[in-house]
Amino acid sequence: IIVFVIQCCFTGNLALKYYYCNGGPSDGLSCSNVVDFTTCGSGVCIEDVFPDVCGDGYRTGSETCDDGNLVNGDGCSSTCQTETGWLCTGGSATSADTCAVVCGDGIRLSSGCCTRTGCSEECSSVRGCDDGNTDNGDGCSSTCAVETGFSCWGGSATTPDLCLCTRSRVSAGYRHSCAIGTDRRPVCWGDPAHGKTSAPQVTPAQAAEGSRATF
Repeated sequence: IIVFVIQCCFTGNLALKYYYCNGGPSDGLSCSNVVDFTTCGSGVCIEDVFPDVCGDGYRTGSETCDDGNLVNGDGCSSTCQTETGWLCTGGSATSADTCAVVCGDGIRLSSGCCTRTGCSEECSSVRGCDDGNTDNGDGCSSTCAVETGFSCWGGSATTPDLCLCTRSRVSAGYRHSCAIGTDRRPVCWGDPAHGKTSAPQVTPAQAAEGSRATF
């Protein structure tokens, strides 16, 4: 029997319940329930179940999402599992999920960001970032956009961005130089003999990674 139109409801497990006419002039068409004695004419409205499949827009069973397709890279994978760096919401036994990139999880993605106000801006190749939090004032904003006066780099699907003030150098001299560290505190490097760093000498690269200096 080919079911052209179905009436269904969720049974609470991996199956959807549906009703269709068995026999009569409406054979195979949808009916309301087993006590529907009019839709099927001389036929009978019967009940059956079928396993829910991934990609049909109904989230059930072991599915963590179901956005109505089997496409990878849109937040809900071809096996109906939420992909890393995404959040899928709204899915149920009667509705599909909508997936969006998560800001502040330390996972920098290059596509999938929504365009509504408040959505993650990390996908932008120009202003995007994700430093693992949603704090403002640390270089990467609460919407994952690089803040004015900062530069962010290094973010990927496996690593968060590192952000530093672009006005990092606050002092440069013959014996030492100072810069703003990742926690927005000054760090200095230079000749340990002049009391600006402790041995071994702190390099600019180490200072960028947040090495502490002794003052």
